[in-house]
Amino acid sequence: MLSLPELVRLSLAEDVGPGDVTTLATVDPAATGRARVYAKQDLVMCGNAAAAEVFRQLGAAWTSALPDGAPAAPGQDVGHVDGPLA
Repeated sequence: MLSLPELVRLSLAEDVGPGDVTTLATVDPAATGRARVYAKQDLVMCGNAAAAEVFRQLGAAWTSALPDGAPAAPGQDVGHVDGPLA
């Protein structure tokens, strides 16, 4: 069985590969930002460890506003990502 870091690494290699040509041509590699993530519908938060690992491998950071298992209502802030815009 694959570890979470290995599964994420393989998944990103398949999905992202060497990068997106348009992003590479149009986004300053030094540009950083923050994306806020909101619930679109009633949900139960899950996957914080997976999200943190994905963004860590992409050079960004996932910060959850809710622990796994917590309910969220539409429009509620569930977390944010800080890191490179590209």
